[in-house]
This record gives sequence, structure tokens and C-alpha cells, in this order.
Amino acid sequence: DLVTVLVLQGRLDEARQMLAKEADANPSCAGMCRVLGDLMRTMPILSPGNTQTLTELELKWQHWREECERHLQDNTFAANPRLESLCKIMLGDEAALLEQKELLSNWYHFLVTRLLYSNPTVKPIDLHFYAQSSLDMFLGGESSPEPLDNILMAAFEFDIHQVIKECSFGSNMREFLLLEYASGLFAHHSLWQLGVDYFDYCPELGRVSLELHIERIPLNTEQKALKVLRICEQRQMTEQVKSICKILAMKAVRNNRLGSALSWSIRAKDAAFA
Repeated sequence: DLVTVLVLQGRLDEARQMLAKEADANPSCAGMCRVLGDLMRTMPILSPGNTQTLTELELKWQHWREECERHLQDNTFAANPRLESLCKIMLGDEAALLEQKELLSNWYHFLVTRLLYSNPTVKPIDLHFYAQSSLDMFLGGESSPEPLDNILMAAFEFDIHQVIKECSFGSNMREFLLLEYASGLFAHHSLWQLGVDYFDYCPELGRVSLELHIERIPLNTEQKALKVLRICEQRQMTEQVKSICKILAMKAVRNNRLGSALSWSIRAKDAAFA
């Protein structure tokens, strides 16, 4: 349900537009769609450049919540359980949110949505409490926290030393972060060679990732091609060496440099290609 996804992501303007189309297509629920759309439109938010204080926002927020609760108590959406569920989500109802676990996908998405609709002016010092309770509710004792979960929890406690410790000793997370950083370096035209060294420090997926990234490097010049070739030869990446030599041989043929083409063909060690 796209409207539910949009509401969970806090994209209420888009959700309201979808509801308006739904009202036009289905007159029987048009009134309910309009009421819910109005609640979405009037939800108080603190936007950049807005001069209202947090106290003013909290007062408006409380009045808006009371309006949402009144519609639920009056059974405004009783004839349409889906719209009723959306109204409950907008009230930060934890049970209604947890019914959408598949759409939320992880506990920190649940945390963000929960705070958006229940306590948008949460103080930084209280974030750890909400993070821990969101983690516990979302996992429900069915699974254990992952290394990333521990890192995030330490971050919510503003415990930088623990964050560093978790990153250092959680080998899977360490490798994940190194792979991400190396991939970012490879996207840069002059820093890609540094990425090679980072991939070398990833024992599980480093080599596979390096092979994939090497194949995507544009061989604009022979000098660059030689650098890539040297990297591959140092790591016994036989298939990549053959591929690069063949590419350079074909370029030499197109430029009528037959001697160079033959040299690259021999270096490729592929009799069929030569």
C-alpha cells in the first residue's frame, strides 16, 4: 500500500495527494479520505526558517493529536480499517506501527517513524531510551542485535569510544565499512588506486569486490591501463589481466599499431585470441 509507505516515511503531502485520487475513484470513502487528508495537511512541523518556538510547536502538536484522537473515538474511520490504521500510525500508536514491520524493514526506521508521530521534539539525552525500546519492540526477542545495531546504540548514547570499539572488533562491520570506503575511492578519478589498498584489507569480500571494480575502470590511456594491469598481475588476477591485454590489443589494431597489438596478444597468453 503506497499511502501507508508514504505515511511511514513522513511524506504526508504525497500521501494526501494519493488519498485525494482515492477519494475521486471511490466515492464511498471520499469523506473519510478528506478528513484524513486534512489531518495530514494540518500536522505541525518544525521547518527551517520557521520562527515558532518549540513550546509553540508542542502546543499546536497537542491540539492536533487531540483532533486525531477525537476522530478515532468518534469512529470516523470505522468503516475503513486501513484509514483507521493510518490515523493510528499518525498518533504514533506502537501496535499499529509494529503491524507494518515488513514495510519498516528495520528497528531504526521504526524508531524514526515512532518519534516523528509521538515525540518530534525529543531531547537528545532521551534518544538512547527510545532507541533501546524501539530495538527491543521491533526484534521482539526473535533475533539478536547485529553489529550495526550495537554501533548505532553506542552512537545514541553519544559514546564515541564504544562506537570505535564496536567498529574495530566487529569484523563483519569493519569489513563492510572498509568496502564502502574503498568503493567511494574507486569512484574518484584520481583516488581509485588508494581503494585497492583498502580492498586488500578485506579478507572475505575484498578480492571479489576489487575484481568487480577493476572491470569497470575506463582505460582512457595506455599509462592508466598499465597501472591497472600491474595491480592485477601483482594479485594473480588472471582473467582480468587477459581482459585488459585483449582490450589494449584491439585498440592497437584499430590504430594500425600491429606490433603493439601482437605484443599485447602475447601478454594475454591466449592462443585463440592471438
